[in-house]
Amino acid sequence: MTSTSATAKVSGRLPRSPRAATGTRSSPALRRVKMAGNAVLIVGGGGLQHPAVSAACALGLSVWVSDRDPVCPCARLADRFFPLDIYDVEGHVALARLLALIEQGTISGKIAKMVFEEMVASGQDPEAIIKERGLVQISDEAALETIAREILAAHPKEVADYQAGKTKVMGFFVGQMMKKTRGQANPKLVNQLFQQLLQE
Repeated sequence: MTSTSATAKVSGRLPRSPRAATGTRSSPALRRVKMAGNAVLIVGGGGLQHPAVSAACALGLSVWVSDRDPVCPCARLADRFFPLDIYDVEGHVALARLLALIEQGTISGKIAKMVFEEMVASGQDPEAIIKERGLVQISDEAALETIAREILAAHPKEVADYQAGKTKVMGFFVGQMMKKTRGQANPKLVNQLFQQLLQE
């Protein structure tokens, strides 16, 4: 089951995280951002937003940055970057809704990128695109477990490698799952399932 958390949207500057700099507790302002959810959308990726992006990264949040300049200073720091003009209000409202859908477990981050590209091309709402193209994230544990068992049965060598300590093989199994589900499987749940099954 995927938990639902609120979406935080931040524009402008935030203080640099004291925890990142000194190892002490973060400021009340940063704690409020952390409590708002697991992800944050920061509008603008220039030098003024750099402290906000750095602080959000230090808190372990999933950081989204939007800016019309694809090589802006914050583009490399962000988990996901979106080439969107900061004055595009409607575009940012749609982007925030897209972020909320990820937080709710409706779609994965990988699918979100595809949906955003379609939003830009067609002007459709993210919910409409997801529904029309059948992109809802698969979080049915029983269904995913069935597929996971099939993958493990089809790749005994990789299973043996993992059990011999080559844990990087986990990426192979997850990749196979994503291929079979067209990228719609809940990645967190997939990792948990494979870890459990490989310990049986």
